[in-house]
Amino acid sequence: IMGKNTNEPILLPSSLSLKFAHGPIRSQYFQNLQNNNPNMTGSRTTTILRIDASVRGGDRSLSRALADKFLEAWRSTNTACRPDNDGDDKDTIFLVRDVGMNPPPFISENFIAAAFTPKENRTVEQQELLQASDELIAEFKRADIVLLTTPMYNYGLPASLKAWFDMVIRVDETFTFDLRRGDRPLAPMDDSGNKTLVLLTSTGEFGFAKGGFNELSNHLVPHIRTMSHLLGMDDVHHIGIEYQEFRDDRHKSSKAEALEGVVELATRMANRRYCSKDRDGKKEVRH
Repeated sequence: IMGKNTNEPILLPSSLSLKFAHGPIRSQYFQNLQNNNPNMTGSRTTTILRIDASVRGGDRSLSRALADKFLEAWRSTNTACRPDNDGDDKDTIFLVRDVGMNPPPFISENFIAAAFTPKENRTVEQQELLQASDELIAEFKRADIVLLTTPMYNYGLPASLKAWFDMVIRVDETFTFDLRRGDRPLAPMDDSGNKTLVLLTSTGEFGFAKGGFNELSNHLVPHIRTMSHLLGMDDVHHIGIEYQEFRDDRHKSSKAEALEGVVELATRMANRRYCSKDRDGKKEVRH
């Protein structure tokens, strides 16, 4: 988490390591964090949850590079339009969840049984089984913006990213099921809405967009859009790098366009939240 006196995000503890290597996660972790940290409150604060799904780290991951560029533009825009910040982005809380390097647990029959058991009837074992999910849901609910980076693996999601969605999409936690709605009984919880998803992807091939010759092989972006609806994220911005396996001029061009696109998107979003004339009379910042 990044507070007001530091510019670097701190990697949040891994659900997997906490749950299986060090025992149960502290159930009051996020409640205590909010109560003890004044930076977590206030109507001006924006919380960005960054989720990385690539198994490649550092500069070996194109999707991570896109997120780095997005956050760089976000910070510079915010600090430029708010001179009272003394060159520091004091208005943004950053949460970082690296599912590529620290995968969440997969769901199981016992997990499903625990999730569908009313809270008051759950055993201690069921409560512990849901703790990783509880932590991920708490992170997600804090976020105003979800910055999701992922490569395409075998035309779909990395398994670790699908596990994250399976942990977070939980009945009566992030969505509800009601047959009175007719043939579409699923709907996001009221408190899950008003979130923006920034989806940054990398693919080895190309032509996955609507109308492209690989459109029917794209089981990444459409799948994420479908699942994101259940989480109340219908405001989706997607930017991707293509042609990675070809390593030719088309790939270089795609990468350059994507990097330029994330800077433009981050600048526009930060301007809207912090710098537009309807917010304290500040003028927009341009990069």
